[in-house]
Amino acid sequence: MTEPKGVRTGAGLGRTERITHSTDFARVYKEGRRGGDAIIRVVVARNDRGFPRVAFAVGKKAGGKAHDRNRLRRIYREAFRLEKRSLPAVDMILSPAREGGDPELARVRRSLVALVKQVAKQLPEGGE
Repeated sequence: MTEPKGVRTGAGLGRTERITHSTDFARVYKEGRRGGDAIIRVVVARNDRGFPRVAFAVGKKAGGKAHDRNRLRRIYREAFRLEKRSLPAVDMILSPAREGGDPELARVRRSLVALVKQVAKQLPEGGE
């Protein structure tokens, strides 16, 4: 199966795999369903693209210093990159849980897949 243009198979995230427009952020927050655990929080909404897309919302409350927030984003990005084949075709916004602390990549990967699949089941059918 050939990937859609802009979707990378391994090394990184293509531009089309990221949510970049403010209208898409607003749609996900408005239409999406929320879920979370002790590590991450997710907002998930359907998309019509056939592959998952991701964005990150890591504010100052999450870690304070910029390098701490950037580290969280890197961990989330890597977890998404490694697990994108096992995720449904949805748009998701990831953010840290309040008591998340300094998560390990393996825990974030497990949590990401479980949460996204669980929340995606709650999404209404149609609308595409």
